[in-house]
Amino acid sequence: RLLMPSYDVNSFVSAVKKVVKANEDYVPPYDSGGALYIRPLMIGTGPIVGVKPASEYKMIIFTVPVGPYFPEGFQGIDLEITKKYTRAAPGGTGSSKTC
Repeated sequence: RLLMPSYDVNSFVSAVKKVVKANEDYVPPYDSGGALYIRPLMIGTGPIVGVKPASEYKMIIFTVPVGPYFPEGFQGIDLEITKKYTRAAPGGTGSSKTC
């Protein structure tokens, strides 16, 4: 729907592993509650900006160490998962995170 090219899964996993390895000094200790936040991003980099797909794209993966999201600890909750309802409008892109 967004007309962006798909990215090979094996190449993506390999790239994430390389980025994490390159930033291993920033991975918080296991029991700290922190994490290494990983954010992949694909962006159109072609020479023309317009109402059409870009001619070139770049995949970027960046990381940042983060502290505990829940300083008081994390408690699980019970959830119900259903395919009957969706947060997306029919035919839209809401079924994918596109922020």
